[in-house]
Amino acid sequence: MAGTDGARRTGGSVDPRSRVLIWMATAGLATVLLGSTAAAVWAAAGVDRAVRQVEHISAHRDAWAQARYQISQEHSIGHAYLARPNRKLRPALDEASRALTAALRYLIGHGEPDDGGLARDIQARHGPSLQLLKRMLDTMDAGDAERANDIHVRQVHKTYVDLGQQAAVAADREQAKATAGLARLRQRHLALRLGSFVAGGVGVVALVIFLLVLAGYQRRLLRQAADSRHQALHDGLTGLPNRALFADRVEQATRTADRELQPAALLLLDLDRFKDVNDTLGHHHATSCSPRSRPGSSRRCGGWTPSPGWAATSSRCCCPA
Repeated sequence: MAGTDGARRTGGSVDPRSRVLIWMATAGLATVLLGSTAAAVWAAAGVDRAVRQVEHISAHRDAWAQARYQISQEHSIGHAYLARPNRKLRPALDEASRALTAALRYLIGHGEPDDGGLARDIQARHGPSLQLLKRMLDTMDAGDAERANDIHVRQVHKTYVDLGQQAAVAADREQAKATAGLARLRQRHLALRLGSFVAGGVGVVALVIFLLVLAGYQRRLLRQAADSRHQALHDGLTGLPNRALFADRVEQATRTADRELQPAALLLLDLDRFKDVNDTLGHHHATSCSPRSRPGSSRRCGGWTPSPGWAATSSRCCCPA
C-alpha cells in the first residue's frame, strides 16, 4: 500500500517550474500579439493621417493651379480681343472669372493661413484688374484700338503678369509640399511593411516557443501520470505488483471468465521459510526466491508476476483454469 500512498501524494502535483514556464510563455505570446496589434493600429493610423494630409495639400495645389490657369485664361482673352474683337469671347471671360473666384474662395476658406492671405490679396487685386480688362474690351468695341492697347500695356498686362506669378509661386509651393508628403507616406508604408514582417516573425517565434514549452509541460504531466500509476500499482520498496494490481487482475480474470463462460482459478504458492529469508537476508534475496525469478513462472500465471510482498510466506496469481 506504500505505492498507493505515494501516488496520492504525487499524482495530483504539478512541477512549480513547469507552471512558471507555461505562464511565462503564455504571457510572452500574449504580449507579442498585443504589441503587434497595437503597432499595426498605430501605423495604420499614421498612414491614414499622412494620406489625409497629402489629399489636403493636393487639393490646395489643384486650387492654385486652377487660379493660375484662369488668370492666364483671362489675360489670353484680352490678347485675343485686341488682335480680333469678338463678342463671343466675353462669355468665356465671365466663365474664367467665376472659376477664378471659386478657386480663391476655396483657398480662403480651407487653405493654410499663408494660402488664405495670398488668396485674399489676389482676390482684392483681381477685381480692379478685371474691370480694367473689360474697359479695354469696351474701348476696342468702340473702335479706339490705340486707347485699348495703351490700357493693356500700362495697366492690364503688368497686373495680370504679377497675379499669374503669385499664383504660380503658390502652386509650386503646394506641389513641393505634396511631393514631400508623398515621400513621407512612402517611407511610412515601407516602415509599416517592415514592421509587419518583424512582428510576424516575432509572433511565430513566440508561438513556437509557447508550443515547445507546452509540449514539454504535457510530456512532464504524462510522465508524472505514468509514474503515479506505477506507484499506485507496485510496491515502493521492491517494485513488484501490490494488492491493488492483484485485485485489478482478479477482477479482469473474473469478467473474462463470465464473458467467455470459462472457469478461472486462484493459485496460492506457499514458500517455506520465505519470511526468514526476507528478514535475515533482505528484500533483494527474498525477491530472487519469488516465482518472478523462475523461468516460465510469468507464462504460467497468465503474463502477470506475483509479488512476495502480499504476505509473509505466500504468493498468489490468478490464471485461467
